[in-house]
Amino acid sequence: MVIEYVRKTYLKRAHCFFIAVALLVCFSLLPFAQIISTSLKHQFDWGNPSLIPQAINLDAYKELLGLTEAKKVEIPVAIQKILDNPKLPQDKKDAILAKFVSNDNLFPFGKYMLNSIILSVGAVLLFHLFLPLWAPIR
Repeated sequence: MVIEYVRKTYLKRAHCFFIAVALLVCFSLLPFAQIISTSLKHQFDWGNPSLIPQAINLDAYKELLGLTEAKKVEIPVAIQKILDNPKLPQDKKDAILAKFVSNDNLFPFGKYMLNSIILSVGAVLLFHLFLPLWAPIR
């Protein structure tokens, strides 16, 4: 009888603890869901508080991963007039033109991600390689 009471009390506490943890996890994951939802929305839909976008837009991810066509950057008319000045040396013209190159790889996400993976795997391999030297097996 006492054991049954203790068991029921333990189960109640375990269920309450599980519900509290589940609520905390849901509350913590809500901002991430909102971020992903907003990244999938079109600009006209950003003000919509719904987590489900009206239409899914993957353009931001395509641009991030470099899957879009390179955009040609237009040189403003004022800059073009400066470049047409014959007194301006060629090295200065080249320096100005360097600012107006294509921005197709402005943020090389793939290169950064590959670098992070290589460093992570290398650190784990080094750790496991030198672990026996630091903590000999008894």
